[in-house]
Amino acid sequence: MSRKIGSEAENLVAAYLKNKGFQILEQNWSCRRGEIDLIASKLSKLYFVEVKFRSSNQFGSGLESLTPSKLKKIAGAALFYLQQNKKEKNDFSFAAALVEEKQGEKRIEFFEFPLDLPRNSYY
Repeated sequence: MSRKIGSEAENLVAAYLKNKGFQILEQNWSCRRGEIDLIASKLSKLYFVEVKFRSSNQFGSGLESLTPSKLKKIAGAALFYLQQNKKEKNDFSFAAALVEEKQGEKRIEFFEFPLDLPRNSYY
């Protein structure tokens, strides 16, 4: 996906989340461990959001693109963010926002998952 399309998808998801009551804390946050597309909060819970755009399923669905290695990179970056920002251990989650475009119309699906981080790696 080109940077322009990815940025447009991230902006679309950020607006969608704001309309659902989320506060966007970071967009394209990166560290030496990886990048997180969006970091958002709602009701004192943090969400590490991976945005996936698909105009077809030729290369698989957006969820299928969340491989174990990709999730491990996101978890590493999330852990670094939690440590750097001194956030509590149990108030976070991983989310995937899938943006699908069909016949010029975009649709967003939002999925929340627990984010498993090694228990001995906090702080």
